[in-house]
Amino acid sequence: MDLKTKGFSLVELMVVMAVITMVTLMILPNYREATDQFALERSANKLSQDIRQAAEMAMSLRELPDDRTVPKGGYGIFFDIGSPLEYKLYADIDGNEYFNSGVDREIEGIPLERKVYIKEIEIDGSITINAGSVNFKPPSPRVKITQINPPPEGVKNRMRITLSLENDPNKERTIRVEKSGLVDLE
Repeated sequence: MDLKTKGFSLVELMVVMAVITMVTLMILPNYREATDQFALERSANKLSQDIRQAAEMAMSLRELPDDRTVPKGGYGIFFDIGSPLEYKLYADIDGNEYFNSGVDREIEGIPLERKVYIKEIEIDGSITINAGSVNFKPPSPRVKITQINPPPEGVKNRMRITLSLENDPNKERTIRVEKSGLVDLE
């Protein structure tokens, strides 16, 4: 029995360990970047779904659970650059078809995934705003896009919400909401 033919030499073991280390060092940074990119994609998809959920709640005349009434103005989503890590699903209690923090009821504050934030809110292609809402008033539902800050003025046709990564603001996903009710992930 020849002992030299069994096992690994120290040189072979060192080469295998060096190859494994190099592959790991190449994959690890890309893994973190891919994880962040997936978080951005998931957040954009969730936001699109939540906007559609608000429309569905308005069309189905969903009652508020505690007082069993349908909100006069329906349901909507509120965005605020001052709170860029979340958006709000709300019930429009006063019927003005936009979010009024003193009167309307916040149903849920929905956080974006870690490292994702609301970068920009744009209305009608040119106005960048600090806060705005998309409201769905039953039964059709009628869609109203409103800028909150500066105050509402005139009919708005389109809102674009841009989400981005904190560590790479150039990576972004945009959700477009049309006055017709179309929600599109660009």
